[in-house]
Amino acid sequence: LYARNVMNETAGQWGMGIHIKTRTTYGGYIRNIVYEDNVFTTAGVPGGALHIECGYQSGGGCNYSECTDIRDIVFRNLTFLHSGGTGDLVCFPNRPCHNVTFDNVHVSGFAPGQTGWGCQGVASGSFVDVTPPRSTSGDCNFTSASPAALT
Repeated sequence: LYARNVMNETAGQWGMGIHIKTRTTYGGYIRNIVYEDNVFTTAGVPGGALHIECGYQSGGGCNYSECTDIRDIVFRNLTFLHSGGTGDLVCFPNRPCHNVTFDNVHVSGFAPGQTGWGCQGVASGSFVDVTPPRSTSGDCNFTSASPAALT
């Protein structure tokens, strides 16, 4: 499993809007992926608009060398009009995701004050101009500085 320097443009209406997934012993990497400039009319009903799912349909865990390395993932200028929720970011505890960027990402249909974006195992990233706001529960380390300010 290797993916690098990929621009993904999704058209149509099915399932989850965006779903990055890997199993516990695939190893390899998913790096330098950009999802940019998309409007999803219907995505993730039910289930949610956007997911990173490590351990997809897998039982147990993995050690560092067996876990897929996920890093440098960008979600920019994305709108989800009808969804089953925001989705979740679930990375391996033994090999967290790094440099996950959310910039101008909006999921409609949430009440004022409601949060979303369940999160586990993200070591670094940024969350800028995102609605609904991210729940602060979980073991994720996001900044709210703009991505340009982080470089």
